[in-house]
Amino acid sequence: MCISGLGRDEDGALAVNLLPAIKPQDVYSKVLEVVLEQIRKDVNIDVDHSDEKIRKDGEFARMVKDLVNRKVIKQTIMTSVYGVTLVGARDQV
Repeated sequence: MCISGLGRDEDGALAVNLLPAIKPQDVYSKVLEVVLEQIRKDVNIDVDHSDEKIRKDGEFARMVKDLVNRKVIKQTIMTSVYGVTLVGARDQV
């Protein structure tokens, strides 16, 4: 929360309830929406795509498409401020 306030990030401050809103906000659900949209796009990447990185993105998306939910997002975001590594975040998922 403090980072949004210190950085004067209005979107972030609204998402973590630092600014008034009609109803309480849930930053984890907002992040989940963004992540799921990217997964929906990546799932459709051709398994024979010529670019290895893009092909891997598709593979990973197909592996996690039914596993990513608010709980996974929340755990990963909450632990990021405590220094979770990329490997640790991947293990959480």
